[in-house]
Amino acid sequence: MKKVDIIHGGWLKAPNGASSVLRTLAESTSKFEEYGIQLSVYSMDLIVLKSFENIAAINQRKGLRYFIKKNANANSILAFISIYAIYLRHARKIVKYYFDQGLEESRILFIHDIFTCYYYLKYRSRRQKTVLVLHNNGDTFNMLRQYYPVLNKSRLYSILLYIERKVLSEVDKVLFVAENPKDTFVQLHPDIPIEKVGFVYNGILSKEMHICPEKHLGPLEICCVGSVSKRKGQDMIVEALVKMSPVQREKVHFTIVGDGTLRGELEKLCFEKGISKYIDFIGVSNQVKNYLLRSDIFMLPSRDEGFPISILEAMRAGLPIISTNIAGIPEMVFSGINGIVISPCLEDIYDILCHIESYNWSAMGKLSYELYQQKFTLDSMIESYANILNAI
Repeated sequence: MKKVDIIHGGWLKAPNGASSVLRTLAESTSKFEEYGIQLSVYSMDLIVLKSFENIAAINQRKGLRYFIKKNANANSILAFISIYAIYLRHARKIVKYYFDQGLEESRILFIHDIFTCYYYLKYRSRRQKTVLVLHNNGDTFNMLRQYYPVLNKSRLYSILLYIERKVLSEVDKVLFVAENPKDTFVQLHPDIPIEKVGFVYNGILSKEMHICPEKHLGPLEICCVGSVSKRKGQDMIVEALVKMSPVQREKVHFTIVGDGTLRGELEKLCFEKGISKYIDFIGVSNQVKNYLLRSDIFMLPSRDEGFPISILEAMRAGLPIISTNIAGIPEMVFSGINGIVISPCLEDIYDILCHIESYNWSAMGKLSYELYQQKFTLDSMIESYANILNAI
């Protein structure tokens, strides 16, 4: 039995895609055993218990943390303090915890974020095979640059580039969660041997889901699930609603599930523009399945992604998808087949909403479900990862 360890500098219950994938892997150890792999998972859950039920209240809590979060996108020092607080310190802590377990025998390390991988490589006493999975668009720190635009002009950015160089030079395999991000990475890093790079599609567990019914009376219900941020693009949904005529608005209703730095600002804007009746901000919820099942369409207008789990969950629920032509999304959504692919810009979002009745959304939703079953199940993901891990 080949021993494989996952080290994760985050919490498995955290409301983000990478944690969702790792939580699924942690719950699938018996399936890995069928491929001769004994999988163990070490995450921050083993060190500190953390609840993610009151994220909105925490985000609005005044104090030093609030000040840093509010100003980190414009101040490079605060940006790096924020990156350290959110990523680096937890990565370092879980790696220390892992080494404290005294695991000396030969194992394969299966790590899903670059900062945890960096600390593992920095502190390891013996060389063991290491597989790094990056849940991004192929540009390692693009997501951080989206959250902290000041990084683009900061000399401190060289610290991140050093971490990237060290990790990429020492890992045995670099995997991505879709082919497009892998191709982007290869273009950006021509010095990395092509045989060292690959991809495995994210997959989710098949659950008993009701395929969405034929169009009901009233406005089309459109669901968007994700952190409320510039990166996910909910601001463009609000701007498009503002731009639409009252008659056009009556054809749609949005439910935004998730929380984040932009939520308060967008709710205020909706109130000021008199469009609050067309969009509900739910916040973090453990009832995402119910919101999906009562919807006609799923929309994710992201500016930056890897391979969104939220789209897979919508496909599993039989929803047609409106999303953007970035990273792995065009490998999930085929325009005119199981949804519509647009550019991450206000004009395209406005246009699709104004012509929302021009498409057969019910037929596209059925094809979404079929595509999920064909390519994006949990069994498919586990088999792909197991084959790679066994080949190392």
